[in-house]
Amino acid sequence: MSDVTVVFLCDYAEEGWPSMDLVGTLLPQAVEQQDHAIRVERRQPRARRWFGPEGGDGWAPSIHERLVNRYLFYPRWIRRQNTQHRVFHVLDHTYAHLVHDLPADRTVVTCHDLDAFSCVLDPDRSARPWLFRQAVRRTMRGLRRAARVACVSQAVHDDLVAAGIVERSKTLVVPNGIHPAFTAATDAGDAAEAARLLGPSTGSSQIDLLHVGIPIPRKRIEVALRVLAHLRRTQVAARLIRVGGALPPDLRTTAARLGVAEHIVELPFLAPAVLAAVYRRASVLLVPSDREGFALPIAEALACGTPVVANDLAVLRETGGGLARYRDNADVEGWCGEIAALIARSPDEADRWRASARDHAERFSWGAAAERLLPIYRELSSR
Repeated sequence: MSDVTVVFLCDYAEEGWPSMDLVGTLLPQAVEQQDHAIRVERRQPRARRWFGPEGGDGWAPSIHERLVNRYLFYPRWIRRQNTQHRVFHVLDHTYAHLVHDLPADRTVVTCHDLDAFSCVLDPDRSARPWLFRQAVRRTMRGLRRAARVACVSQAVHDDLVAAGIVERSKTLVVPNGIHPAFTAATDAGDAAEAARLLGPSTGSSQIDLLHVGIPIPRKRIEVALRVLAHLRRTQVAARLIRVGGALPPDLRTTAARLGVAEHIVELPFLAPAVLAAVYRRASVLLVPSDREGFALPIAEALACGTPVVANDLAVLRETGGGLARYRDNADVEGWCGEIAALIARSPDEADRWRASARDHAERFSWGAAAERLLPIYRELSSR
């Protein structure tokens, strides 16, 4: 009989964050596999629709519904649960306000980035209404109360401590893992689905640039559009494959102005195995984000043997190491030069790089994350 029970508290599925859905599925599985003596419970209440008719799949909660569900309904749901003799792990720091209704001395929170706190930490850059700021402050206080805060990168850890949000003694670094589907091995069915989405492979005659992620400002997708435009102006056959939802109107306008609107393939979020096949089809992954907590696409691409060119940020270097190439976002010609150098590699050089990239990506496994967390769970269970 297990004497340690870990309860993983997940984001609302209705909010539609694939990366958080991945964490909420794979980390509990890895903990259970690493130590069968630990009992794992995964909890994910269903979001309610407060400002519209109930029912129907696929509705996207408004910001008001998100706030009501997160700050009123989820805490109320927790107060009805048995919290005795259990360790709790809040998997998303934007839900850290839940710590106020949990045994704080037996609660772990994972912090993925500090973006959610920007309206309090830097209100001039990120202005928000008063009520929203009060909600964020409550979330920050909850994070501060947690017994341990697991940061997904050293960069997030250092920023969190420097901002004075959490004491250094409470923190540890636990990098995210990647889905086991992300490998260099080709699956015929997934490759066929990628071909259906992207069209048949044209070999080396076309450069397929890939960007993976939701189209929000900090992802700096306009940099990828400028890179695409520069390549096409130099008579290079190139297109941009966008995975993660349709471009918003402002980026569509940018694409049209640059003359590349007809050279973009837009795809929704894909199942991991199909996304892995898309990575394997791509010539290079572009990561021009100006803020990230971990940059999961870099680790996924390296695991699939896909080269990466990224913005020159400390956190992106932390994930990509010496296997990715880095350029400042202002240096579009430099980005294009890196892409050209990658395309021009000899087969032997590319094979050696892929072997090193796969070795590097093996660091990012959910099994490794579980190993770092298990001692913390055991320690907190005795409180």
